[in-house]
Amino acid sequence: MGFVPFGMERATLDDKHKIRKMLEYLGITHPAQQVEFLSALLGKPFDTRKLSKQEAIDLKRKIKNLQEKDKA
Repeated sequence: MGFVPFGMERATLDDKHKIRKMLEYLGITHPAQQVEFLSALLGKPFDTRKLSKQEAIDLKRKIKNLQEKDKA
């Protein structure tokens, strides 16, 4: 395996699990709805098999912002 730039490596299962739990907290529990929601947040089609570490970080940040707005 060659050199992979920072942020371009694949997201871990822990990252994916955390994103799924964050969505469930927002009330988005159905997998198809989760994919549609994540596609809208990313601005491109969402594919869990090709989720990069940087995309996972961006998604967690955006979902956290939504959770904070939900509390306010």
